[in-house]
Amino acid sequence: MMKTTTISTATGRRLFHYTIVSRLLNIVIEGEIKPATLFVDRAEKPVVWFSFRQDWEPTATPAYEKNGTVRQITFAELVEIESPARIEIDPAAAPLDWRAWRQLAGVRSKIIKGLEAVALRQRASPSDWRMSFVPVRRKDGHWLAVEIFSESHWRNANDVLSKST
Repeated sequence: MMKTTTISTATGRRLFHYTIVSRLLNIVIEGEIKPATLFVDRAEKPVVWFSFRQDWEPTATPAYEKNGTVRQITFAELVEIESPARIEIDPAAAPLDWRAWRQLAGVRSKIIKGLEAVALRQRASPSDWRMSFVPVRRKDGHWLAVEIFSESHWRNANDVLSKST
């Protein structure tokens, strides 16, 4: 079972951008979480995705290919392949909820229904999701914590990385 640290926010709920360590390193170097552009239709506005899920956002788990077959892996499998990571942000930096995003992003209803179906299949909830059309930058003071899942817990990324060197 995963344990999390607790940091109080104005809303009482922590908001995270979930990723993996190899992507986290680029995000930290660039100092911003950029809107996703992969598989984004030209008419759609790219967006940065966040979640109020405290353990892990299931839809952030990448699919992996093995022996020519692509499948969605579990969180436990992900931990074996690469360390999950997350950046906690100030909820004010991600002002769009699911409803607002659907209205403003220019996304076709087929895509919205597909995302909702994936959420249901992966036991995620669009009500946990928040979005931003603009990059969320560390220098703007929006990053509250950077953590890596290590030894069955979410830990401060600096602590984890200093132990591995």
